[in-house]
Amino acid sequence: MIIFSEHNKHVIRHEDADPLSVPEGAIWIDLLNPTREEEQAVENFLCVDIPTHEEMHEIEVSNRLYFEHGTHYMTATMVTKVDTETPETHAVTFVLTDHVLVTVRYTDATSFRRFIAGVPKLTSEQDGVTLFLGLIESVVDRIADILERLDRDIDRIAKDIFRGTAANCPQNQKPNYQTSHAPPQGWLLSIQS
Repeated sequence: MIIFSEHNKHVIRHEDADPLSVPEGAIWIDLLNPTREEEQAVENFLCVDIPTHEEMHEIEVSNRLYFEHGTHYMTATMVTKVDTETPETHAVTFVLTDHVLVTVRYTDATSFRRFIAGVPKLTSEQDGVTLFLGLIESVVDRIADILERLDRDIDRIAKDIFRGTAANCPQNQKPNYQTSHAPPQGWLLSIQS
């Protein structure tokens, strides 16, 4: 559990905080792989329900954004390990009261690490809402970086494919980019049965 509080227009990270108590003035509580005891400590501090890992995965897409007892809840699916051969998706829950943000996650996403590294540099008054907006901006920036990289990769692959097809074609003929293989006879019948 990482806890941030605001003091004299600076955000302070509580490194050695007691994991079962939340200091007064907390504005962001980041629950990374929380224990049930940590969840209960936050629930007692804020008088809200913190969804468990199982509950986060059971939430249907239509119910991922809701308001209950003065608290906003949002569960989002984030893609992680994009730079590896095996990207993964993970549910992340944001719980926002009128002044405190709680994040519940079971993955160490790059967008979170980048945002957390920059939080101590914030020099204006902060609260849970402004930190939530900054964190969402960090997530969107990371997604934009990924999409830009994928766009470059797709463009490079397409050029390689079409350059290879055109190179193998006689000079006076246009390349045929359509498949020249007809489906096997009876393929439609095998799909329908």
